[in-house]
Amino acid sequence: MRAPAESAMRYVPTHRQVHTSIGVQVDEGIRDLLEALWAHGLTTEFSCQGGEAGVAHICFSSLSDAARFAAGPGDLEITAGERRAWVDFPAEQIDALSRHWSQCLRRGCAM
Repeated sequence: MRAPAESAMRYVPTHRQVHTSIGVQVDEGIRDLLEALWAHGLTTEFSCQGGEAGVAHICFSSLSDAARFAAGPGDLEITAGERRAWVDFPAEQIDALSRHWSQCLRRGCAM
């Protein structure tokens, strides 16, 4: 069974990297959101907390996981690929999305 975590990919990170609870490194600014998504069973492949354009993104292993995420609050845009899907959103929404998904864990939201 594949862990619900970001795949090891070859790239040069532009943001400070931190370890997650499952031992993978991710951008510091998006770690809490990813942890909450993984706790809901969503599988990600890579992500970015946002660059100069202020757009963050998460690549999900499936369109269904991307759609579950995009059903949450905020201005989220899905781009479907052949085997995965990306969701782009304003980087300033990361904290609000992290709170939303974390609160859903505690309250048992059906997502």
